[in-house]
Amino acid sequence: ARSFGERLAGLAAGTKRRSHCAAGDGDGGLRVKHVSASKEAIGRAEWVAGLPEFCHVLDLSASRYSPQEFLDKFVMASRPVVLRGLPELTDVFPAGQMFRTLVKEYGERIITSWAAPHGRFWGKEESDGVEAPARPARVPLSMKNLINILQMNATEMGAFVYGEHINLEREVPELAERLVQAHLASGPHLLAALPFRRVNLWLAPMEEEFQDTLHWDAHDSLSYQMECAKEFLLFPPGDRDKLPYDVEGPEDNPQGLEWHANLGRGGRHSEVHWHLGSARQRSRAAAAIDLSRPKEELAKRFPKLAEALPPKKCTVHSGEALYIPAHWHKQVHFFGGAGAGTRCKCLNGAVDFWYRPLTTDKQSAVAAAKSLKEEL
Repeated sequence: ARSFGERLAGLAAGTKRRSHCAAGDGDGGLRVKHVSASKEAIGRAEWVAGLPEFCHVLDLSASRYSPQEFLDKFVMASRPVVLRGLPELTDVFPAGQMFRTLVKEYGERIITSWAAPHGRFWGKEESDGVEAPARPARVPLSMKNLINILQMNATEMGAFVYGEHINLEREVPELAERLVQAHLASGPHLLAALPFRRVNLWLAPMEEEFQDTLHWDAHDSLSYQMECAKEFLLFPPGDRDKLPYDVEGPEDNPQGLEWHANLGRGGRHSEVHWHLGSARQRSRAAAAIDLSRPKEELAKRFPKLAEALPPKKCTVHSGEALYIPAHWHKQVHFFGGAGAGTRCKCLNGAVDFWYRPLTTDKQSAVAAAKSLKEEL
């Protein structure tokens, strides 16, 4: 019997290709000037679009930063920064051929992807009296099938699929080794003082409807944006108590929610059927909030949040990288079009290097507060 992932890939083959995906490898398609947004995405844009860019842009081609200088000014100061001029990972992914390379060299490798009935991954849901962020469904797929699915119309399939933090160390170790070597082989080793943890792959459609809802990570991250762009809405570590983590349910009731899916046997016209089930443990790193909602609605529902709004906005375009220190809170939106950088055709792709932090969450909160005060 075929797995759910294989059947989902078969279903995707019978749907329409996304309008900006002209070829079958993810690297094709005309570069577009505009990607139509959903009503929800437009609602988000009405108040987020006016936010100023928070992150400094550090052009390494025009300045020489030593690892010690970067450690002092950004890592220990808990200060996010956009980096330009880092050596690109072209030894692994030739320019404009990221997805073609993945299909050609690693297409049969099975990797873990995630799926949900909508584009809000880890979005807040309610089932049988439990209200919590819902973990997306785990869907093992071949790399080739994942890239094919991402090019198809998710609405027609009834499933939004996303390659979120694909653990290359575990699932494609030879690719992980090549990326780490390319990352270290040339250019400034800005994070040399941090213990390396792992390298991840991020693959998603080029649409604003896809987003990671608000969460935090216990690692420092250096994310190379290979194709298209991402917009990060950030809150500093010290805002933890103002953000609605675990607002529903007592601390001693760790029950969470998780999406489950099955596929009918209707051939090409099958639909994905979704239901919420209990997860073994509630995620304490995902907040019960969606920043795509109107700001007034958010402040009314979560009074403490009003003290933290608005978030800090940082945008990373293709060819740039974003450094985010551990313990910052973030919601991520994917987008394409003319504002996404010089490389943006069909799919959104990034390579993310994770490092173990040198500071605790409390130390990060103090450092970030000091940095923010200096910015004023």
